[in-house]
Amino acid sequence: DLVTSEGKKGKLSDYKGKPMYVDFWATWCGPCMRAMNSLKPVKEELKDVVYIYMADESSPEGKWKITIPDIHGIHYRITNEQSSALGKLYEYPGIPTYFVIDREGKLSYKVTGFPGAEVMKEELLKAGK
Repeated sequence: DLVTSEGKKGKLSDYKGKPMYVDFWATWCGPCMRAMNSLKPVKEELKDVVYIYMADESSPEGKWKITIPDIHGIHYRITNEQSSALGKLYEYPGIPTYFVIDREGKLSYKVTGFPGAEVMKEELLKAGK
């Protein structure tokens, strides 16, 4: 189980039935932060999507805690061990990496490196159908 920034236990399957956007990021990752900013209008528009953010221990906890209030969504801070296990399991090389999960709970899109807000919006719309 994962624990949210509010201390609630959960797992991704808890959100089944809604499209999910999962963002693997870090506080020290400039491209991650820029991508979050460019996605803001999409988040305003697509309110049915569950926005999930995963950062590992490479993000200092103090910095993570002051960064996340500006990023609306559900935040998880995972261990470096969980992070590398996820990287192997889902075969992604690094961050930023984005997953789009459809209403059925299936991974419908995966990309490393931000593809742009328009592409993300398109993928999220497809996942929400």
